[in-house]
Order: sequence, then C-alpha cells, then structure tokens
Amino acid sequence: MVSAKKSRAFSPSTGLERQDELMKRGLVALTVLMGIGLLLQFGCQGSATLQSNMGGSASLAIFGGDAPECSVLSFQVDITGVTLTPEGGATPVTVISSSSPVTVDFAALTGFNTVLNTSTVPAGTYTQANISLTNPQITILDTTVTPPVAKTITTMFASGLATATVSVNIKPVLTIQANVAQGLILDFNLRKSIQTDTSGSITGAVDPAFRVHPSVVTTVKGLGEIDDLHGTVQSVSTSSTNSNFIGSFMLQLPSGRTLLINTTSKTEFEKVSGLSGLAAGMFVEIEAHVNMQGDIVAGEVEAEEQEDVSHAVLVGTVTSVSPSLGAASTFTMFVREEFPEVESVVPLRSMVTVNVTSNTILRIAFPAQAVNEGGLTFNANTLTQAEHVAVLVPISGTTPASLFDAAGIVLRQHGYVGNLTGTPTISASSSLTGKFTLTICSPSLQGEPITVVTFPDTDFDNGLTDLTSLTSSQTLVVRGLLFYETGPLTLNGMTMAGPGWVLESGRITQIP
Repeated sequence: MVSAKKSRAFSPSTGLERQDELMKRGLVALTVLMGIGLLLQFGCQGSATLQSNMGGSASLAIFGGDAPECSVLSFQVDITGVTLTPEGGATPVTVISSSSPVTVDFAALTGFNTVLNTSTVPAGTYTQANISLTNPQITILDTTVTPPVAKTITTMFASGLATATVSVNIKPVLTIQANVAQGLILDFNLRKSIQTDTSGSITGAVDPAFRVHPSVVTTVKGLGEIDDLHGTVQSVSTSSTNSNFIGSFMLQLPSGRTLLINTTSKTEFEKVSGLSGLAAGMFVEIEAHVNMQGDIVAGEVEAEEQEDVSHAVLVGTVTSVSPSLGAASTFTMFVREEFPEVESVVPLRSMVTVNVTSNTILRIAFPAQAVNEGGLTFNANTLTQAEHVAVLVPISGTTPASLFDAAGIVLRQHGYVGNLTGTPTISASSSLTGKFTLTICSPSLQGEPITVVTFPDTDFDNGLTDLTSLTSSQTLVVRGLLFYETGPLTLNGMTMAGPGWVLESGRITQIP
C-alpha cells in the first residue's frame, strides 16, 4: 500500500465559482468520451433484409462488453462485420456490416456494456454469431519505470492474418419474434484473448475469444441500460407520433453519427426547463436505456452550455500521483479519449502530466453521484491512481504538449477486477449491505487491497445474489467510485481504519 496521505480538507473558495461555471461549460458532459460517448457506433446502416424463417422481423440491439486483462490499459479493434447464422444453417444475417465498421476500446468497457449497433432482423432462431475484427492495438502500463508509462506494443492476430473471424455459439440461442425487439451481448474476453509468454509478459498476439448471449429483458431496463451517453443536440421535436413519448431530440456523437433520443413525461431535465429548453449545439449528458421496442429512452438529461473552444477534455486513467503524502499537486494520466479531437497536441493513448492548482475544481460526475451513497468527497486528498477521470485542460494552437494545469477534474465510475480476500462483513439489516476486501488486478494498483462498500441498491449480477454469494475463487468486476481515504471512516455503520482505498459499489458481477 502506498504511504498514507495527510488529512487536509480541500474546499475551493467562493472566488472559484466563476471558474466552476467555466468548467461546467467546457466539460461538455465529461463522460462523452468514456464508454458510450466515443465507443458507441450506432446508426441506421446495416439493416438485415434477408429471408425470415418465422415471418416478420424485429429490431435487434447489439451490445458489447469485456472481461479485462490486468496489465492492459487499452485494447482497440475495429469490428468490421457481425453476422448471425439461423438455426439449420441458412444464409447468415448481417447486423454489423463492413461498410459501417465499429471501433471499440474493449479495455474501457470493464464493468460496462455499450451499444454497438442496431439492425432489423428477420424473425427466427439464431444459433451462431460470426464476428470479424481488424486493426488490433494493445497498450500496456510499463511499471518498471517511475512514474509508469504507457507502452503501445506491436499487435497482431495469432493467425497471422490481417482479419480475424470468430464463430461463436449463441448460448442460449437467440429467438426473435416478429415486432418484438431483442438484445444480443458480445462479451469479449480480453484476458483469454491476449497471449503471454512463459514469464507472463504480453506477446502482442491476440486470439479473439467471445461469449455471445441474449440480453436479459426487463420491464424497467428493457433490452439493456446505456451506461454513458453524451453528445451534441442537433434538433428537437416537442411532439411524437408514438403515444409513449412526449417528444425527442437528435443527438450527434463525436463519431459524427446521430441517435434519436426519446423522452417521456418521467424524463428528468437538469439545467434546462424541459425538452423545449434544449437547443441545437447544446451538449447533453444522458442516462438512458433501450426499451423493449428498440427505442432509446432518456431517464435523465443534463444540459451543458457550449464548450469553451480554448479548452479540451482528456479522459482516461490516473497512473501515478505526487506527492505520496498530503494533497496531490500533480498526477500522470493515460489519455484514452479526448473532446474535441486535439491529437496534434495530445495523441490518443499517450501520457500527460496534470497539475492540480488552487483554481482546479474537483467534483464527481453527475451520473455517478447516485453511487456515492456514503457521501465521500472527491478532492486533492482522495485523488489516487487507478481512478477514471475526465480533465479539462487549456489548449493553445497545435504544438504538442504533455504538461497541463487542470481547470477541472471529474471523477467517473469505473470497473475494477479482483478477487475476494477473507470474508465479507455483512450488515444486520441486509445481506446486500456491507463491505469486503478486494485484491485488485489493475495496471496501476496491482495486488493492492481495497475496501469495497455495498449498499441496499448495489446490483449483484451474473449468478451473484448478495454478499453471501461471494467466494475467493470468483473473479469479480466491481463498478463504482474509487477514493483514497486517510481514515478512519464510517460507512453503513461500519468502520474502516484507513489509510487506504475505498470503492463505493454500484454493481458487482463475476467473470465466467
């Protein structure tokens, strides 16, 4: 464990209120590039028009997820095609076409699912998915140097071919009924796909491994949740021909593609009076789901003013913090995404050093605030490696730069992989509530113990039911907010001595 940090409160002065407002304008919903913001490649292309073996057709939403590899910061690849083979071996149906490839960083999807595409698919039973990939690229964290640095290694498919095509049985089979939308999840297993040598070092060879299964359909979450969705409003309609909706707006993603976002009478709006308060050019942050008809439905919409063009948002992972005692004054981060595109200044998958100044505003992202049930504070004292952050930095011209003063830093949810150590401590009120120690598998926190705190509404998924269902033999993915606490700390009536890492959990799942 790293040395304990001094306990010193961080409280921006009232003189920073104007800077806070500037940050809010510039952050353009800081998760726009994390998860769905950049990874979502969603459009009208690729609709299937092949014959049905049951008659009729329905919408199919394709989701992507990942089982991560400990030392990998990024694994980016292009999905150049996905087809579904009908039962009996009839002609496969295309759901992602080579004319509209989808670029995904699967390492960014730890603990998350993202929508890759939607298609109209003939009704019938489908038993196999055929997935074509190209342009793989692995970036690891080299911890043999101080501070650690990102290292992109030569990557190729194990077959030696430029394109890898994987055929995976769909289990259980996908059955599509006419006019009944469905979801299909492509779970990429990064830890099984990336090959290592006898010493455990990554070789750069990739043999893609997927698990493909229908999504779980519920009346609340529909075909699946969209964990992060941000972009620019293109147009607004305050009416709808569908009686389930009161209106909609077109959202443009950084990729340039557009989505139709539907709103209902229950949609909550922040910083605008309602749907009519949205305007073209406005940046919004959305919590949404794909309903059982295949429509994207917004639960919450937070509007932001147009970004300050002299700033950019860098999204990625904190890899080191300095000093080790007291409030952080600088940190290094791996840049996974950026908005707007400023690669001439900051190349993607590069490292930058960020200064935390007296003018830097630190806060928790809006969609993640519901997870902060313990009321923990994100400040210079709780800033730590392995946190996923979005940082607002000044950009001037096109000269390459790697050192920035942060105008704002926003803490985001992230997924952390590890194994249970010891026995969970369970609250007397509920077996969902308590804490346990997770030995983390992370590029920047390899083998460190963190305290995971659970709450009554923490989701336990994929065979897990509550804290009593956790065992040391399981590989767990815990999605939530990570803090470094100098301690002591009391959450859920349970005391944590500190200093150490505390992870407030919104969702816990196990990797098959």
